[in-house]
Amino acid sequence: MAFSRIRQLVLLASTLLVTSAVGQDDPCYSDAMRLCPNVPPGGGDIVRCLKAQEPALSPACRQKLLTPEQVVDEVVAECRADAARVCPQVPPGGGRIAACLRSNMLQLSGPCINALWAAKEKAGEVQQACASDIPTYCAGVPSGQGRIVKCLQGNLPFLSPACKALLTP
Repeated sequence: MAFSRIRQLVLLASTLLVTSAVGQDDPCYSDAMRLCPNVPPGGGDIVRCLKAQEPALSPACRQKLLTPEQVVDEVVAECRADAARVCPQVPPGGGRIAACLRSNMLQLSGPCINALWAAKEKAGEVQQACASDIPTYCAGVPSGQGRIVKCLQGNLPFLSPACKALLTP
């Protein structure tokens, strides 16, 4: 199905921000202050604390704490109809559907645009949190089709705490 390709592309982008310390402009800042006041920043401890208390999180924080795979699932769900409407003749594979969606942003629904934006933000989060892990554990892995995220997940026991916290539910 065409959407498996868009899923792979978004997963790839995800290999390219939950940070180990939550800053004041972060959507999880107030939740961290309220739910994890005694947890010191660094090493992904705040993220783990927040994930353990998911039902009490604000919607914005809950969205931020989604794993890359969960973000991809949201993109697929929110953009399926848009892809069928805007890109019906585009053959799947090679990132063609994702490129079609990006080049037709003005024709996309609000929920699809929001999901794509969230995926882009998640990609930045993964890149930041896993900056030292990607070259260490996945240096020879070609990008595309979610291979880097899969590589990171295959090396989960060895990853830095911040990277591991971002990739685990």
